[in-house]
Amino acid sequence: MKNLSQIALLLLIDTAAGAQTRQDSLDMRQDMAQYYSATLNLQYDSLLYFMPPATFDIAPKESIKEQLKEAFESEEIKIRFVFFQYGLPTPVGKTGDHLYALIPYDAAMTMTMTDSDTTMLGMVFYAMGLQFGSENVERKPDNSLYIKTPNKRMLAIKSPGHDSWKFIEDKRNSNLPGDEQTQELVDLVIPKEVLDATKK
Repeated sequence: MKNLSQIALLLLIDTAAGAQTRQDSLDMRQDMAQYYSATLNLQYDSLLYFMPPATFDIAPKESIKEQLKEAFESEEIKIRFVFFQYGLPTPVGKTGDHLYALIPYDAAMTMTMTDSDTTMLGMVFYAMGLQFGSENVERKPDNSLYIKTPNKRMLAIKSPGHDSWKFIEDKRNSNLPGDEQTQELVDLVIPKEVLDATKK
């Protein structure tokens, strides 16, 4: 009888843990959908909402918002995401008090310059080819650039005190120019145990 009680208790605990994992996964996918919409529509406040809060210990939220606006809506260059598609996330894991998952994705954006100077356009085209790979940058007849960013992945994390899942690009598997420096920022805002648990 005692053994049966222990088995029943273990089954109950396992069922509860499984239900919680499914709920965590559902919550993450709902937040992914909102993040998707915020990215395609450049909703800056929503993008900030989904950033790891430790980011704002490095730079004030309003400062980051202004930097985002300047990057996407400068007088010289207009940038828009035109494609954003998630792959299959890894199962939600847990390390310490932190939940985490890795989310592969592909994206593409257009870059349109207000200055039609051909020398400048050529320089930007070359620079984007270096940054994203020449095979991923196409110059359109209207002199806009179509830039693909395939085979990317995000790190999703939910820590105690977070009001939602948070997302940040994981550049540990990238060797494109500038990604190593960007990853140094990621390393500062994501707990080490989560970085260790998601090494691949």
